[in-house]
Order: sequence, then C-alpha cells, then structure tokens
Amino acid sequence: MIVKSIEGEAVSIHRYTISLVLFFTMIGLTVGAETISTRPASLTVPSSEVRSDRTESGTLPLPSKATETLVNDTFEGTFPGQWQLSSSSTTSWGRTTYRASGGSHSVYCAGGGDNPAPTGGPYFNDMLVFMIFGPFSLADAQEASVAFDLWMKTEPASGDNYYDYLFYGLSLNGQNFSGFITAGDTQGWSDRSFNASEITAINTLGQSQVWLGLAFISDASITDEGVYLDNVVLTKTTSNPCNLTCSASGPSSANAGAPVSFTASATATNCSSQPTYNWDFGDSSQDSTVRNPSHTYSSPGSYTWTMTAQADTQTCTKTGTITVTGSSVDFDRE
Repeated sequence: MIVKSIEGEAVSIHRYTISLVLFFTMIGLTVGAETISTRPASLTVPSSEVRSDRTESGTLPLPSKATETLVNDTFEGTFPGQWQLSSSSTTSWGRTTYRASGGSHSVYCAGGGDNPAPTGGPYFNDMLVFMIFGPFSLADAQEASVAFDLWMKTEPASGDNYYDYLFYGLSLNGQNFSGFITAGDTQGWSDRSFNASEITAINTLGQSQVWLGLAFISDASITDEGVYLDNVVLTKTTSNPCNLTCSASGPSSANAGAPVSFTASATATNCSSQPTYNWDFGDSSQDSTVRNPSHTYSSPGSYTWTMTAQADTQTCTKTGTITVTGSSVDFDRE
C-alpha cells in the first residue's frame, strides 16, 4: 500500500485483487454479486505489488503502432448503455448532473437503482456496486490503457486498512478482477490512468476476452459524499502488420558458360528487419544470398529460378525461366 499526495490530493492507492460471483440480469444474461470483505487489509498484498498512481509503463520496440479506442464514455448519453451494472443492494451507479468533469453529466457511485442516495450524498454503508464493460479483445494488443476523471471524497484509508474505496481493474472472466483501489479526498476532479501491463496478477495482453471493472465498496460505518467518474477511455495499442513486396528479373536466354546477371528488390513496411534475399537458380548449384547476383549455367537446358525475400516472418517469392544454349562447360577441367 502506498499513501501518496498528488497536487494537494489526500488519496491512498493500493494494488488489489477482488473476486466476485455476479448475479444480475441484463438482456437475458444472468450475472450478479456476493458480498465480499470491504477491508483490503484482510488480503495479503506482496510489497512488489505496490504501485504509485499514474505510473508509466514501457512498450515493446515496434516500428509502427496503431491505437484503437474501445470505450470513450462521457456519460452524456443513456446510462448504463454499454455498461453492465451489478450491486449487492438496491443502490447502483447512476448518471448525475450534480458534478461533471466535462459536459453536464458524470456517474455517481450511489446515484442509481431503486434506492439512490440523495443528490450530493452521502453514500450508504455496506455498498458493493460494479459497472463492467466487456468482453473485448486484447488478442492483438501490445498494450491497453484506461483513463478516467475522478472526483472522490470517501472515508480515508488507515495504513493497510481500506474502508470505503474505488476499485478499478481488469478481468479474464468478468467475475474475478485484479487492479487497484484508491480512497480519500481528491479535492476536486483529478485524472487517473493505468496500463494493462501494470496489473501483474493476471496477463490480459494477448487474450481474446477481457473485461474492465469499476467498483465502489463501503463498510458498515462512516460515510461521505462518494465517488464520481467521467470521461472513461479505454484504448489498445497494436503493431501494424509487417508487409513485404518484391520483384525479381533475369534474362530469358543465355549461353552456357557465360555469366548471367539477376536483379531483385523488396520493400518492407512496418517490419522490424530489413529484407534478405535468397536465389535458387534451378540447376542444383549453391543458392546465393546476394541481392543482385551473377550466375553461370554450365549446361544447356531450361531452368526455373526462384527468388525469395524475407522480412520478419513475411516472405515474398518471384520465379522466372531462362533457356541456356550452347555446349556444356566443365568448370573442373583445367
């Protein structure tokens, strides 16, 4: 656990894994939630799991990348919309105009359900409310990032004890989430973000089904205004595929014993390596790895040559035919 002051904010950040069994109905899908411990200190969190807020992660050295936005929710439209909601009570996340980071709406941790909290809070005791997006694919992702605006005023953490807090993280099954918890007073709107690679308990990169979870949990005593979220953005970064094109040429005829020139070219786009070349001259002689080789045929006949260019795992092949005339040449004869 780490207590961190960020531009005057009194907030606590903690890496945390949360497991839920969800039971709620949405468009015929039955999912929902059991009550869990609202005290993170009841879990053993290795010291290596501690992170500071807004940590930057390294990325793979790729020649070219593309960023795809999977979620960009300003909560100005209908809610829950693309989100699935789960709650242990009759209160849930709900849209509000009471506070907003941008536009006129945000979502409030206790603003929805059959029993919403009063405008401006306080939130209720013993809350467990989830909003979930997914599944989405990170099968082709080198990295994925989540960013959101946060307004928070909750009972602060005390050491390793978290009482009322926001959880944000990812899951591989939509039920068991790993990520981070934060509690305290942001003293206004503040931006938050994390990368998928920062969650070391699970590896979501390369997985075809991933869920994003945002949850508010409170214990049985002491409440405050609560948590508001706005401008939630989920993106993934992928590498553009390596693309290789090539051409090759040689004469259509030649004399036995006379050198023949061949030429090739290849263009690699979004590849991490430069093209390499391999020539098979079709006469059982040794291949050449020279881009523009010279070769001498010793016997007359018709030969099919093959040029193969390669960059990364991509290959490009060109073939041609050459007719060799004249008498055979014995290169071993002095």
